[in-house]
Amino acid sequence: MKIFAYHDSTGTIYSLVSVHGPERISVMLTPPKPGLFISEVEGLELKAGAGEADALRQIGKSHRVSTGSHPRCTLVKRP
Repeated sequence: MKIFAYHDSTGTIYSLVSVHGPERISVMLTPPKPGLFISEVEGLELKAGAGEADALRQIGKSHRVSTGSHPRCTLVKRP
């Protein structure tokens, strides 16, 4: 599973998306509006299932993207 963050240049997360599929499959995501970026989140492990959406919502509220507009990022706790 890969997790992608839609975020702005300050690291504020607007949405987290999980993609389930084989490792060799790639996806193409498009930002919904100008000024947003998409980065693959590294180091975040979630179990697929009924609680996945709630877990992503909580992570989005309590974290931000640590790097600018790079294709890969890590998450850090909000101050």
